[in-house]
Amino acid sequence: MANSFIRESGRQGMQAAQFIHGNRLELLADRLIDDLAATGHDDPLRPQVVVVAHPALGRWLQERIAARCGIAVNVAFPLPSTFAWKVLREVSGRLPRESAFSREALTWRIYAALPECAKRPGFDAVRHYLGSASEPRQRHQLAAALAQTFDEYTMARPNWIRAWHRGRLVLEDADERWQAELWRALAESVDEADRASLMQEVLHGLLEGTPIPSRLERGFSIFGAAHLPPLLLEFFLILAQCVPLRFYQPNPCLDYWGDIVSAREQVRQRQLWNRHGRREDEAHLESGHPLLASWGGIGREYLKAIHAPELVVHDDDAFAAPPSSGLLGWLQAGILMLDPAHAPPPPLEEVPSVQVHGCPSRRREVEVLRDALLRRFETLDDLKPHEIVVMSPRIEEYVPYVAAVFGDSDDPLSIPYRISDVALRATHPLIDAFARILALGESRFAVSEILGFLAEPAIARRFGLDGEARDWLRSWIADTGIRWGLDADFRAALGAAEIDETTWRFGFDRLLLGYALGDDAVMLADVVPATNVEGSPA
Repeated sequence: MANSFIRESGRQGMQAAQFIHGNRLELLADRLIDDLAATGHDDPLRPQVVVVAHPALGRWLQERIAARCGIAVNVAFPLPSTFAWKVLREVSGRLPRESAFSREALTWRIYAALPECAKRPGFDAVRHYLGSASEPRQRHQLAAALAQTFDEYTMARPNWIRAWHRGRLVLEDADERWQAELWRALAESVDEADRASLMQEVLHGLLEGTPIPSRLERGFSIFGAAHLPPLLLEFFLILAQCVPLRFYQPNPCLDYWGDIVSAREQVRQRQLWNRHGRREDEAHLESGHPLLASWGGIGREYLKAIHAPELVVHDDDAFAAPPSSGLLGWLQAGILMLDPAHAPPPPLEEVPSVQVHGCPSRRREVEVLRDALLRRFETLDDLKPHEIVVMSPRIEEYVPYVAAVFGDSDDPLSIPYRISDVALRATHPLIDAFARILALGESRFAVSEILGFLAEPAIARRFGLDGEARDWLRSWIADTGIRWGLDADFRAALGAAEIDETTWRFGFDRLLLGYALGDDAVMLADVVPATNVEGSPA
């Protein structure tokens, strides 16, 4: 993290951020609730601010406050980037409500700039991806991906953005060259500084004595952020020198573990020391706990950043001993004490921690899951449904089966549940139906697609298509030989033979002729009438 602003700080009467470390969110939440009650507010209409890592954490925290206090009111739970932008607007006094460099705005600005940029030298990768046609959807996908990348650069690599503004490169490779050129074109097209430059300007102002927003004079809190991008962390640490700020920091370990290294890194470091003629023991390499050393890289770098020598922070603890029984409790205790050999592990035969079930279908998977949960509730008296998380790589495929197996609230063994991270169209049939209507324009109009679309409950209700009516439709489609394509021109546009046979136009012509002329009609204008249409529910 670049702490140059902090080193140059000259503001008088500065204070330090307080970090409350804890290994359980429940303990950190209780500590936060106590602190909110102790600090209070002179103005009951001014909300207390608790910045949270993600919206679900804010909802959980609000429910916990309500459970403890009887009510949760006038507490705001903004996200870090949203809160930072609002503070920047208030301090500078000249920024729009929405930034031209927000991810959404960048997507459409990049979308507009890509055709012209793709013609420039050095944009070979962009030209290759877009192709000669530059199909709008493909261009929008690329624009969205680039907007997300630039947004991440701004937060995690602000030094890259600053270098690009000065016409310099960091990595000196071809991909960085065209990205830097595109970024400069975007920056020059609006009369507004990007967030990295703007934050640099505002941070300098705060350190020189620029007044802070009055609503923040009583301070605010940051809860549950195990990691913050360098730019945001720097912003909050500067703000902590002006107003009271508490970080309620998830931390699995009592000791400082920012300097531990994994076994692989130890080998690399020892080889490096040997090449320079130094003894291995002079490196003072500590592995601590192997799981923290191997998998805790992001948390380790974050811990080093908040304990950098130029920073002044106050640390406090809210730790609790993990359960004394079970393999998981043994593992958590080892991480907590930074000692993998703190005690002998429990016998594996007594720990059914990992089970593998072979199931013939998704519904059966959900049924086995329900049975396993019921057994856990029976054996663990203190286990609550809200303490259980079930994860799936494609949860939307399980939504109907979860509703069928877990959804009977009248069942005395019913388990309450809530499904998260599901696209709206997976849980709202009308949205899914509308999305399928939009997708028809790019489909082959295959019979299976159309019949599946007409089977959607909302569509079927709108056009009065009950089960019997859909059976008649299937029969007519089969009798008239419809397979795919609107007409001959449609098929030709997709590279198929330019013929009407097996298209919807061909089938409709046969149906209409059969309805008008009856079963005894003969061929008319090279069209054979369909049979069994006259007198049916047509």
